[in-house]
Amino acid sequence: MVDKEKISGLVDGEMDERNELSAYNAVKHSSEALETWRRYHIIRDVVRAEAKPGLSLDRFKAALDKEPTVIAPRVRGFKRPVDASWMKIAASFAVIAVVGWLGVAENSPVEV
Repeated sequence: MVDKEKISGLVDGEMDERNELSAYNAVKHSSEALETWRRYHIIRDVVRAEAKPGLSLDRFKAALDKEPTVIAPRVRGFKRPVDASWMKIAASFAVIAVVGWLGVAENSPVEV
C-alpha cells in the first residue's frame, strides 16, 4: 500500500527529515510507490508550467487507464422541502378559535 500523502509531501518538499527518509525508502523499495512518485512529479511540472516540451506522457496515460473507473451514484431529483407556511397559518387560526371560544364561554351567562 502506497501512502500517497507522504509521496505528495516528498514531491512538494513539505516533509521533515525523519518522514522524508522513510518516504524515500518506500519509493526506493516499492515499484508502485516509484510510479506514484513519477506521476506526481509529472503533475507538479505541468501545474507549475515546468514541463519539458518533449515530455512523453505515454506512461502516465497507461497508468491512468489502469485506474478503476469510479461510478458516482445517480443523483436524485431535488426535493423541495414541504412548504410549512400553510401549517403556521392554520395553527394561528386554531389558536384564535380556541381563545375566542374560551372568551365567549366565560362571558356567557349560565342557565339554571
